[in-house]
Amino acid sequence: MSVVFVVGWVVPSKSSDNPLYQTTQGTGPDKWASVWLIRQFLNATPVSIKSTEAEFHADFIGFDTDNSALTRTGTSTTYTALLDAHGISDPVAAKLGKIIHDIEINAWNPNREIESLQIENGFRQMQLAFGRDKVTQTCYMMFFSSVADAIKRANITLETDASQFIPPERCLQESDSTIAELSNGPSNTQVPELELNAVLDSLVRNKNVVFVDTREAFEFREGHIPGAVNLTLRKINSMVKGSASPGPIMQQLIDADLVIAYCVKDFRGFEAARSLRKRGVNAAIMNPYGIKGWRNAKLPVTGTRGLSESDATAAMQSLLIKHKDGQHENS
Repeated sequence: MSVVFVVGWVVPSKSSDNPLYQTTQGTGPDKWASVWLIRQFLNATPVSIKSTEAEFHADFIGFDTDNSALTRTGTSTTYTALLDAHGISDPVAAKLGKIIHDIEINAWNPNREIESLQIENGFRQMQLAFGRDKVTQTCYMMFFSSVADAIKRANITLETDASQFIPPERCLQESDSTIAELSNGPSNTQVPELELNAVLDSLVRNKNVVFVDTREAFEFREGHIPGAVNLTLRKINSMVKGSASPGPIMQQLIDADLVIAYCVKDFRGFEAARSLRKRGVNAAIMNPYGIKGWRNAKLPVTGTRGLSESDATAAMQSLLIKHKDGQHENS
């Protein structure tokens, strides 16, 4: 992997006398771009990363959590919430906000920013190269500083090598209190990433496959995979941490042969699958990623932006018949 790291992006940060910030563990670009934004424009002190909100410091400002005002909604990212709350008008920061919106929120339209695909690819490549749970706060800071510098120079195109944003591996060795808190958190549970054809194969073989849509209810109503169950990440986390005796929904997931968790691009889907696997669920994510990947593969969705439930189910059955016939032709 060719690595070119640019350190030209420097913005004077506020002093550590200002309020400190905290959030929970996670691997999505919205969370880590928000950490970068805070440390560049509000307080350079590393953000405190905790396993749960119950561990939060009373005098720190929380963000990107269920109980924080500075968090994502179905139509806006945590990053945008921070931009708006603090009146940050820097053009590079604003541009990055539009890119994060493309990656994390924009399920129904083509990317609005030409840079979005390359930034998403670079972010995924870094996590795959280093390990999703091993990427340190330092690594994320270096990644988004490199991205910001490229945005400032306006030199990101569809031909840009996304690996250029990945920082040197020495960032994994950097240590501070927030990294220690990350390493002392819950152990990682590996989440399989299945090719779409493998998921369709399971459906053709009449395996008990359950799709779990982790988006908000109104996003789910707009359009989802036929037959999917709507469980937000916070609901899943609550169920996983609940009593030893699983409720009916959790039992349904435990009994399934395969559970596919998804969101827009599967950053939340990955978190949900990892959480479910800690409860013994055979959970995975798909590639291409999320509802956007599903739609780009021309697969049916049901909802206000898609087909009726009956038409989507019929379309799915027709698709599976064709997929099975194709298997026979290739055997």
